Amino acid sequence: MRAFLLRRLLQNAILLLFISVIVYGILYLVPGGPFDQLNFGATSATAAAAQVKRLNELLGLDRPLYERYWNWLTKALVGDWGMSWTVAFGQPVGRLIQSRLGNTLLLMGLSAVFSLAIALPIGIISAVRPYSIWDYLITAFSFFGLSMPTFWFGVMMLIIFSVVLGWLPAGGAITPGKADLVDRIRHLIMPVAVLSLVQVAGQSRFIRSSMLEVLKQDYIRTARAKGVPWARVVMTHGLRNAILPVITLLGLEVPQLFGGAIITETIFTWPGMGRLFFEGISKNDWPLVQAITMVSAFLVVGGNLLADLAYAVVDPRIRYE
Repeated sequence: MRAFLLRRLLQNAILLLFISVIVYGILYLVPGGPFDQLNFGATSATAAAAQVKRLNELLGLDRPLYERYWNWLTKALVGDWGMSWTVAFGQPVGRLIQSRLGNTLLLMGLSAVFSLAIALPIGIISAVRPYSIWDYLITAFSFFGLSMPTFWFGVMMLIIFSVVLGWLPAGGAITPGKADLVDRIRHLIMPVAVLSLVQVAGQSRFIRSSMLEVLKQDYIRTARAKGVPWARVVMTHGLRNAILPVITLLGLEVPQLFGGAIITETIFTWPGMGRLFFEGISKNDWPLVQAITMVSAFLVVGGNLLADLAYAVVDPRIRYE
């Protein structure tokens, strides 16, 4: 296990380095620059060009691309992600991400837990009773969730539960002057529901398919022939073997969760990394976008590593040598 873990950590480090090269190159090879908008506010084209040139020199953007990347990489490895250019001018990017990362992880974590808690039982019911009324209802719900645009569902929830009924707050993480646990939960309900919807739909179909395949195996028929209760057969023998592909799916859903968090946090003004990422893109804040992209890449790579390690916990037959 130790050799496998060290090998995977080395592979992940090389992968993250490769991702950083691609992301940095794409951002800094985009036509134009972060200060092109100054051309519209200057009194003359010459003055605008001089201002942009001076700012590029101050930030080192006039240097060769490989030199800029090396300077960025050596600083990023020690936790210095640079300064924000536009979103929070002059503030360290690392501090901005640190202030938002907890909210995003809370939103993504709760969404993953709730989606799995709902998808697991309905997927099992759909597999145990295939082509029944319950299976058809669950299938209809799954297709509804898969076809529902996240931004549209979020806006509809805002209109219904905040504007019309007034049950839930329209946005933010807390109510000023009322930052207790109940208030925090009320602010989380709609973002978590929206972010969980697509996850539940996809996971329930995947669990159903995996369970149907496992329930056809010989050892399931043998357990039933020995008189083992059906519920125990499904939960002990069936689910434990069917859950392995689901673990892989959960590891691959990390980028989907983060991508959904960008839309969800923007709709509900949730102070997380997704909303910060949107602001960074809209305002050409390259250091901020680069840092958030690398953090999200780290989460994806780390999620897949945890999924691989979880295989050995769920199935004792799996050994990493």
